[in-house]
Amino acid sequence: MDKKQFHKLLKRYGQGKATAVEIAMIDQWYELLEDDNVPDPTPEELSAVENRLWQKIQSQTSPAFNSTIHQKTRLSIFYLWAKRAAVAAIFVGIISIIVFNFQPKSLQKNTFSDYANSQLQRTVNVSKTPLQIRLQDGSNVTLQPNASLSYPFHFSNEKREVYLEGEAFFDVSKNPNQPFFVYCKNLVTHVIGTSFTIKPVAGKNEIEVSVRSGRVEVLENTAIVPADVNKKSNGVVLMPNQKVLYNGVTRQFEASIVDAPLLLVAAGSQSLTPVSFSFEETPLSVVLKSLEEVYGIEIIAEKESLYNCPFTGDITGLELYAKLDIINKVLNTTYEIKGIKILIKGKGCE
Repeated sequence: MDKKQFHKLLKRYGQGKATAVEIAMIDQWYELLEDDNVPDPTPEELSAVENRLWQKIQSQTSPAFNSTIHQKTRLSIFYLWAKRAAVAAIFVGIISIIVFNFQPKSLQKNTFSDYANSQLQRTVNVSKTPLQIRLQDGSNVTLQPNASLSYPFHFSNEKREVYLEGEAFFDVSKNPNQPFFVYCKNLVTHVIGTSFTIKPVAGKNEIEVSVRSGRVEVLENTAIVPADVNKKSNGVVLMPNQKVLYNGVTRQFEASIVDAPLLLVAAGSQSLTPVSFSFEETPLSVVLKSLEEVYGIEIIAEKESLYNCPFTGDITGLELYAKLDIINKVLNTTYEIKGIKILIKGKGCE
């Protein structure tokens, strides 16, 4: 790190935008000045303090010193947080954005050879609106407020790995030879090319993964959570309009249908030609099949005789559950979501 980057890091710190690791590192540097009683500084004094700190760091940049600082930073990060307010006053008004390289906790716990010694850049969305990030491979990530994404400047040739904290929507560039992995708490989401959302559930030890297009494999991260030898599988495979809720306490995966299923054509999976759902005395079996094809969701009838019931109506342009509501009203039936399927219930027609 040169002096310009150092200056920008102090500005980030003074604005309250520094990460916990950055804060701990700067606090460690400040301790080198051995000056705990710093008055409110003038601009000139600010510059003098910064110069003193830079010279002190430069004078102690031996490998042994850096090793000590690094180890101490990792061990005392929460203790040093308490000093932030006092030290930050020194750097108020200094600003800009820097690219800060580090290894996230999830990476430290894993043993991925490709990134064992690499450094990642971290983007934090401190705004109140979604933030768009375009990765080196052409993939796009929509980062929700208060979420962060850690990723390399360049992916390895074998695989693409990113680390998420908070909620984000991913539109992954397809490359079968370079699978894409998203690490979020205890979960690993594995894709080749698709679009999906990862969302930790507020106030609970749960994570929800929902798929818009393509296919996604959601697994426990065995580098953090030991594999359960009593389970045949520690994950699920999701298709479009499916989601899974993972409970970090019970370690259970509960798959179901997303809250608002989208037409597969809207997700770019099929033709963009508008789909008509206008029926005239059409057997329910044909109606349900047309819905299955465009939503990718299996819809079955409780009784065989229900498939013979004729339906007349135009349900074009309505979302899936609104379509089902009208069908149920006309045929005097009901529907129930059973995992990743929809069950139609009623008396049936002869």
